[in-house]
Amino acid sequence: MKKIEKYVIVSGTVATEVSAAVNKLIQEGWCLNGGISISQSSTNANVMMFAQSMIRYKEDGDKANT
Repeated sequence: MKKIEKYVIVSGTVATEVSAAVNKLIQEGWCLNGGISISQSSTNANVMMFAQSMIRYKEDGDKANT
């Protein structure tokens, strides 16, 4: 069974910036963890918040993974 090494939430108010950050992490070996969350700001109805949780697994050769 794969062990999760790290967990992070990428979030922001600009979809293209969140997407770019997620794509960068994917290239670094991170994986999506569920789907994107989109919500309206509680302080400004004209602002949307985008959030994507991501995880990174321990390397196969890592002793902590055995």
